[in-house]
Amino acid sequence: MNPVRMMIMQYLTTHKTAIASEIIANLKDVSRATVYNHLKILEESNLITVVKENQVRGTIEKVYSISKAYGGNHADYTTVINYLLYLMMDFQKYFENNKKVMNDDMLFVDRTVMYLNDKDFQSFFQEYTKLCEKYFSNESLMNKQGRTISLISSPFIRVDQE
Repeated sequence: MNPVRMMIMQYLTTHKTAIASEIIANLKDVSRATVYNHLKILEESNLITVVKENQVRGTIEKVYSISKAYGGNHADYTTVINYLLYLMMDFQKYFENNKKVMNDDMLFVDRTVMYLNDKDFQSFFQEYTKLCEKYFSNESLMNKQGRTISLISSPFIRVDQE
């Protein structure tokens, strides 16, 4: 995702709603025209929505918000979107350095579908937590590289189930 659109999305996840001038004031290094262009792209992509229109001195001022998930809890949806935006920003920062090589840095991405009942999933998560705790308590930081490990669990929806 474009960095300006990511910043707009982050602003809206934090502030819930905003008008263009508030977003522009927050994005000091971005021109008004660029912000308006990216707001239009986000709106056309259904990532943000106009929740209110105010009449201001002969023009319409739009109030934007993150689009609601199809059904579900808006707060949960924005939490997930915010998390994914931060992950995207981390990767963008990483790849801005052209000298980085994924294999050398042991950077990888994996997506696996596991079929587990609730009991098996709870067991899996407990084992994962114990494994992480083993390395969290690693006291010495000498000769060690900080690593971000992200775990996302979501229901698997097959295409034929949609």
